[in-house]
Amino acid sequence: MVAALLAAGASAPAVTDPTAQDPVGKTAAFLASERGHLGLAAYLSEVSLTSYLASLTIQESDTSKGSAAAEAERAVESISQRNAQLHGGTEDELSLKDSLAAVRNAAQAAARIQNAFRAFSFRKRQQKTARLKDEYGMTQEDIDELAAASRSYYQSLLPNGQFYDKAAVSIQKKFKGWKGRRHFLNMRRNAVKIQAHVRGHQVRKKYKTFVSTVSVLEKVILRWRRKGHGLRGFRAEQTAMAEAEEDDEDDDDDDFNDDEAVKVFRRQKVDESVKEAMSRVLSMVDSPEARMQYRRMLEEFRQATAE
Repeated sequence: MVAALLAAGASAPAVTDPTAQDPVGKTAAFLASERGHLGLAAYLSEVSLTSYLASLTIQESDTSKGSAAAEAERAVESISQRNAQLHGGTEDELSLKDSLAAVRNAAQAAARIQNAFRAFSFRKRQQKTARLKDEYGMTQEDIDELAAASRSYYQSLLPNGQFYDKAAVSIQKKFKGWKGRRHFLNMRRNAVKIQAHVRGHQVRKKYKTFVSTVSVLEKVILRWRRKGHGLRGFRAEQTAMAEAEEDDEDDDDDDFNDDEAVKVFRRQKVDESVKEAMSRVLSMVDSPEARMQYRRMLEEFRQATAE
């Protein structure tokens, strides 16, 4: 029945209807594994990985889509191209070969899915960097083009020797300026540290005076007049600090950019799904019964597509 549904165009990564107990839903591979059908779960996991890789198109041009699809087809076999081993050993040996081929195929599909999302994140970072403009309204690409045009212009005007002399003088000036600025920054940093130590010492002196004053007031007024314990054992409320920390965390969450959102989505959704699918395929290898069930699924799917 499962092979017939897949041959008719059913989607293996489809999930069940969400409920209050399970708001995300369960895949068919998860349900099969939960009921002990390890071979069927491995088969559905492999189908999910290969079909998801085939449908994965992330902002590619038409030419790159064609090349990416051709490369994926060469490296990863879809379930329609898989056939059970018919010759070359006993039934158990043939089922082991089929299961190892499934592990190899699923591992390649999982690696290519993760690489596709990494490439997508890299392209997003490149586009974001290219869109950044400086204080003059120029992007990094505009600056590079202007610098290249300027270099070619001056090289065409100056003789070779004069050009190298001017370049050497310019390098020396920049190095001397950098050295002087580094010395100035070191001096300023040391001065700031000294000022911080002095101010901290002054604050601590005032704090000691304040503590001694509070101690006198506690002994003379609170303990003598009211016969109480005074300020001893007093602890400030921690609720205000906890609320401030929660507000800071909310602000940090609001500051997520697109790249971080993509990383979080890939880590929580894609990577976890890929790892679960790979674990189901790998668990099939250790069970002879699961290997035979996987082999029967391959044969049934081949018969269903041939009809």
